[in-house]
Amino acid sequence: MDAEIAEILGSKITAKKRAKSLADALSRGRLNPSAFVMTIPKLADAELAIVVEALEAVTRKEPELVDEKLFNLLIKCVAHAAPRVRWEAARTIGNSAGQHSSRLGTAVDALLVNTSDVGTVVRWATAQALASILRSGYSGKNLRARIGELVAREEDDGVRGVYEKALRGVR
Repeated sequence: MDAEIAEILGSKITAKKRAKSLADALSRGRLNPSAFVMTIPKLADAELAIVVEALEAVTRKEPELVDEKLFNLLIKCVAHAAPRVRWEAARTIGNSAGQHSSRLGTAVDALLVNTSDVGTVVRWATAQALASILRSGYSGKNLRARIGELVAREEDDGVRGVYEKALRGVR
């Protein structure tokens, strides 16, 4: 594991502050994406959630920081057992979708599994990611039609609204 990542994760500050510290280190160039690629497979659930939360925060403004290897790891994280990892990975994929057009089909397949998750936050983050992918111009996997089907079956108004807004924005 990268020494700086290990130091931040091992610190006694709150999880939110650890995520912010990791995000700052990545954004300022003290850490690079390869450090995260090497670290992610070795983390326990709680640490992994903090790392993916940090990536999500950075990619809101700097989506290009997620390289192909890291994007592939995030796709795997969408199927993780911990809900927080699933929703932070989905949000990060949504943030960086425009940078990874060749991997969006795989990302869509992984995300679609979470559209029926019992957790509303996981479904909401998944909806956000699928909406971002649709807005990026991706038209494979019958995504537009699948989102239409999701609108019809989603029971939560907030999640359904994310899908409806995405469909209205892409005609």
